[in-house]
Amino acid sequence: MPLVSGLLWRLRQCAMEGAILCYRQGEWTLLQGDTRRQIDLTQRSTSTLWVIYLAFRELPSRRTGQIWLFKDSSSAEELRRLRVRVALLR
Repeated sequence: MPLVSGLLWRLRQCAMEGAILCYRQGEWTLLQGDTRRQIDLTQRSTSTLWVIYLAFRELPSRRTGQIWLFKDSSSAEELRRLRVRVALLR
């Protein structure tokens, strides 16, 4: 049970609700409201069939962040493509 409560606490701390993740010409961008951030996904990112965890660094500040994407976050095809990109990070 401590693992589950720890994960739920981490999810609650993640303030990326409503953010849009874009990949274009080899670069990742995170759009949230009026803010646009260029990011670099790290090797800590991982995926399963029901959740994708993206760990990233903002460029050029190098601040770190995370995004949790669940099955209903996007279309099945878009999530499949993202899983492939995450697998290629390793």
